[in-house]
Amino acid sequence: MHAPHAAGVAVHAERALAAVATHRRAPASPGADAVGHASHHAVALWNAHLFFEVHEVLEAVWKTAAGETRQALQGVIQIAVAFHHLAHGNPRGARSLLREGRERVASVPGDALPALDLAALLTATAAWEASLAGGTLPLESPPRLDLVSASA
Repeated sequence: MHAPHAAGVAVHAERALAAVATHRRAPASPGADAVGHASHHAVALWNAHLFFEVHEVLEAVWKTAAGETRQALQGVIQIAVAFHHLAHGNPRGARSLLREGRERVASVPGDALPALDLAALLTATAAWEASLAGGTLPLESPPRLDLVSASA
């Protein structure tokens, strides 16, 4: 009964293990609060295309966040879930969540989530939103999520 899904589960598990290894190699973020820690986890998961897991990690801190931080977290969560929908053949759901998520992220200052490069995320997802709005699917791999560099 589960045999048809074995290959997909194996690929997902490999990506998860790669994300864990990437996260473990990343330098610690001294003084980071819960949102900062969650952001670091989210980057490793996002870049391994584990978008549902990004949602889970960020939702845990979104529940208690307030103001611009909460708005930014919800936007990033919505964008992640949009890519999850795309990966599972739901472009309609992806289109609406990507639009809503980008609107939320664009509505807050770029440093609302100090660890995440929100401006780069907006830039990287603009073409995706345009493609989906036009009824086409982008052919490239989903964009990366990046941390703000220490020198920024």
